[in-house]
Amino acid sequence: RALGLSEIPPMSINELQWNQADISNCLDQMNQGMIALIAFNSNKRPKIIGTAYIVAAYKSYALAITAAHNFAGIRSAQTPNSNHHFSALPEFLGDMQSINLDRTRVRAICHDSKGTEVAPISWAAWDKKSDIGIFLITTQDCGNNFFNSFFSISSPSLSVGDEVALLGYADMQLKEKSRNTKGIQRFIMQKQLLFRSGKITKLHTDGHILCRGKCIETSIPVFSGMSGGPVFKMDNSGKPIMPFGVISSDQEADVSIKNNLTKAGASIIALLDSKVNTINKGVRKFSLDLNSPYIQKQ
Repeated sequence: RALGLSEIPPMSINELQWNQADISNCLDQMNQGMIALIAFNSNKRPKIIGTAYIVAAYKSYALAITAAHNFAGIRSAQTPNSNHHFSALPEFLGDMQSINLDRTRVRAICHDSKGTEVAPISWAAWDKKSDIGIFLITTQDCGNNFFNSFFSISSPSLSVGDEVALLGYADMQLKEKSRNTKGIQRFIMQKQLLFRSGKITKLHTDGHILCRGKCIETSIPVFSGMSGGPVFKMDNSGKPIMPFGVISSDQEADVSIKNNLTKAGASIIALLDSKVNTINKGVRKFSLDLNSPYIQKQ
């Protein structure tokens, strides 16, 4: 089932720098197709990494997109004694090696009409320069037809002043409850799904900050944990809106001013280098190009 956000509360920006929708009445719908990424250290302690979203669903497996630096965050969680912070800019790191992940200690928390799935990652590919990553997740029970919802990708024209919106998980916290000798681990996750709208303030054709590929800057402030979430161009036609990019970064600290609607943020959105075509009977097909990918398979 292709997702296009259509049943969202109205958000008028008017004289505001940005706005946030109250999605409490449609939270179940808004969570569908969304992913919260977590990683585990060598002691199997969980750590929040960021957001992702599903772009193709095939019942027992699904394809998802996130920010490439979230994979560096996973690596940092798994190997906490790394000699640099995972958000350090590439030009300051020299000739770095590819990021190796222990996929047995990464999980994608997904919600759908059937409930919640704690999905393993089968393979991943990411491009550090464009800050775009793509990965495949599967159900824990291979016979479980869980993945049915996905976001259809769009490729709109973008200009300064256009209204855009983004969706991502903020205020994420994990608390381990128990584990046993059979390897079963239980924990409680807290997270807040935020849907915010604002305007494009700058176009960066040669990259900016963490994103060294094509990106835009918006007036919407974002919190850590929202990186990797989908970004949409708002459409007044009444048609469902579809994502064209990924939340990449916001260099400002997570402070209360990010909830002040009169204060502009400076979030960076990585643009998907995608091609969207309509084929037989209205079925949409998209392809995504990663310029310098690193691929880690099973």
